[in-house]
Amino acid sequence: MSVASLDRLAAARSALSSAEMRTGVRREEIEVEGFDDGAHLTLPAALAPLTPTGTLPRGAVVQVTGSTSLLLALAGAATGEEGWCAVVACPHLGWRAAAAAGLSVERTVVIPAPGPDAPTAIGALAEGMDVLVLGACPALRDRDRRSLAGRLRARDALLFSHAPWPGARVTLRAEHEEPQQLGEGLRLTVHATGRAIPGTWSSQLILGDGPPRAEPHSQAAAPARHLRAV
Repeated sequence: MSVASLDRLAAARSALSSAEMRTGVRREEIEVEGFDDGAHLTLPAALAPLTPTGTLPRGAVVQVTGSTSLLLALAGAATGEEGWCAVVACPHLGWRAAAAAGLSVERTVVIPAPGPDAPTAIGALAEGMDVLVLGACPALRDRDRRSLAGRLRARDALLFSHAPWPGARVTLRAEHEEPQQLGEGLRLTVHATGRAIPGTWSSQLILGDGPPRAEPHSQAAAPARHLRAV
């Protein structure tokens, strides 16, 4: 294991220890693929149509509503082979669905119900985790969100919120569509908006028992917004 990997492991363990002092936590191991260093996360090919550039900004909050399967697929892509993920305030998260989305049982911390100490626990986790998945958390106030956003930026970490998050850099809103053939899987139309998205971008994905896949002719709602080489 490299020095960088050992440092990341130590940071994750430290964050977990801090959170455990404030709330009950259950740790499970998750192995995922796709971790990418730099200012942006390059999405795997199946998820790349979600944004015009095929990337998500690091150090940011991404709001994902309408599909738990999409939320899990993105968390899997972002966590990578060496990253750590914390799942907070998602008591009904299905681990079978998580495995189908690309997550296996390694490198994850689960806090189903953080309660009134949520701001402190989530802040501690943000110090050591690469990815946070957050459900509805009424205890978080505006100042807590601002503080958490600052910690994410400092570490290039990503937070995927399954609940509305004011000021999210990217908002992905999934709508369920009728399958076009038997056994096709979950067909989604996903609308992307936010400060990191030029205009409104729409794409279609199919999520099933295997890896997610994009429709061959997924396209933007506003073609004039496409990037082009100059």
